[in-house]
Amino acid sequence: MKKSSALDRFQDNPFEATPTRIAPFLLARPKFLTLTAIRKYGTLSRTQIAETIGYSPSKITSVVNDLLDAGILEEKGEGPATGARRATELGFNPDFAYIVAVRIGFSKLEIALVDFTEHIRVRQMLPMPAPSDPDTVLNEICNVVRQRIDKLNIPISDVLAFGITVPGAVDMQTGTLFDSPLMPSWGGHQIDSLIRESFPYAIVLVENEANAMAYGELRNGANRDLQSLIYANVGASISSGIILNGRIYRGTNGRAGDIGQIH
Repeated sequence: MKKSSALDRFQDNPFEATPTRIAPFLLARPKFLTLTAIRKYGTLSRTQIAETIGYSPSKITSVVNDLLDAGILEEKGEGPATGARRATELGFNPDFAYIVAVRIGFSKLEIALVDFTEHIRVRQMLPMPAPSDPDTVLNEICNVVRQRIDKLNIPISDVLAFGITVPGAVDMQTGTLFDSPLMPSWGGHQIDSLIRESFPYAIVLVENEANAMAYGELRNGANRDLQSLIYANVGASISSGIILNGRIYRGTNGRAGDIGQIH
């Protein structure tokens, strides 16, 4: 059961109290490797974690206990029978944090609320608000998410990440879009600043939609064992996401993969 804290109570002004956790987190290497193994392979026992990442069982016991106390992991029950005593398996606590995934398209918005086990709790599709300037669109997104988490009794402090995809190229150094006829008036707009006014505990990531789709295939798709791939995205515009050696290839100016438009 998740431990309650002062942050579990809704605050009109979230800056009135000092938050105990703001993304991104800095984890010691053993904790990071433990969580990475569970993300990649699913629920694991303490022994399986130790074998996977190369630490001693006693070290992993200490690491797992810390992650359980922090509410990041939880015990999921006993694993399959192997002829010996069944081991307790560990997995992510779904209520530890929530992630908002947003796709900004040409004519519609897609918004999803995802728990910490990557289970979609809410998915909503909306027409693009008019006018479709950055402030109007981003305020609409924040309002929808606030309404949904209020209905689910999810405190704002538990929304720890916003992932936003756009149909244009993104300057990854600033997190802003390049000037583009695909999204007029969005060039150079500080998307993360406006989102964090409503969700101050969350890290905000803005990515080109083709790159995000390619990375999704790398992480969870049929080709997850590959380290290099190209994902073609054909819609109102034509673009591709390029993965080389397990990382998104962006080119010299961040526009690698752009192909053209359909008029």
